[in-house]
Amino acid sequence: MKTNLVKYIIASLMLLTLYCYADAQELPFKGGEKLNYVVHYQWGINADLAGLELTCTEETFAGKPCLHVRGNAYTYRFWDSFYKIRDVYECKFSPDVEMTPYMYHRDVNEGKYWSKNTYVWSGDGSSIKVDITKSTKPPVDTTYREDVSIRDMVNIIYYMRTRDLNAVGTSEVITCVADRDILDLKIRIIGKETVELKGLGNVETVKVGVAISSRKQFSYVDHDGVQLDVQNPEGTFFGGEKVFIWYSLDGNKAPVLFAAPLKVGTFKGRLSSYEGNKYPFNVVAND
Repeated sequence: MKTNLVKYIIASLMLLTLYCYADAQELPFKGGEKLNYVVHYQWGINADLAGLELTCTEETFAGKPCLHVRGNAYTYRFWDSFYKIRDVYECKFSPDVEMTPYMYHRDVNEGKYWSKNTYVWSGDGSSIKVDITKSTKPPVDTTYREDVSIRDMVNIIYYMRTRDLNAVGTSEVITCVADRDILDLKIRIIGKETVELKGLGNVETVKVGVAISSRKQFSYVDHDGVQLDVQNPEGTFFGGEKVFIWYSLDGNKAPVLFAAPLKVGTFKGRLSSYEGNKYPFNVVAND
């Protein structure tokens, strides 16, 4: 009897361990998730100027299953005559916690400025095929080869949802590609905060800070004849922590608020609606 009881306990513990391990290996989001944000600008005026829609769908890339995240950013019609924005940001990555990047595309149309960037990772992820055209510089067609894992910015925003956001005070450096730059992002988990989202209510979150800097050393300074840009360390986003993201403290770990500086003023984005979440969204309506 005792032997059977011991076997039962051991078997139960093994099943529980396997369940917890499997749960830890699952992404906190899924295909069908849709997050909508209102982008608020502050400098002289305080106004909601634009919208941002993030959608996640299940697709394939080069015959492999993937998740496709697409972001559409746009100014509201009233503001189009002042400065019209129609931007698309999209990435495809493996549907597991590693979130290995496959493709990133950026199509920016802001006033008279436009830029189209496409990055395609090699099968083993050791290099990135880069194609960049923009209104202000000659086109770039090259391959980046660095001795580190490189992600794109949209991938990183979602990748942070897989991290242990309760590990307050910890930080990690993630390397990122953006335009002709390879950047190092030091991402630090700052602490827990309750934030109020207009129209939704109060949400328990974890605040994450991002410090952006150009890589000090490159494995290949000259990538197929293309010299990498060296960003001004005093630039708008560079230096200490200037970009902040608040992630919900529920199973979704969804980005619900973000803030960043501009050359003139600052902007914040707040979650305004959501659907298709993997887990119940923990929001407490205001009284």
